[in-house]
Amino acid sequence: MVENPNHVVTHHQQTCQGCGCRLEDVKPEKTMKRQVFDLSSLNFQRNRHP
Repeated sequence: MVENPNHVVTHHQQTCQGCGCRLEDVKPEKTMKRQVFDLSSLNFQRNRHP
């Protein structure tokens, strides 16, 4: 993982997949981070998905 990616994209789960309850005010128990390296012909982009 690079320390300073070009973009950080945060994904939020809006509703529970099991019961359908709203999760907007619920703090997540755990988070996962991954990086995707998108290669373009003119620019090298490093994006983190926390």
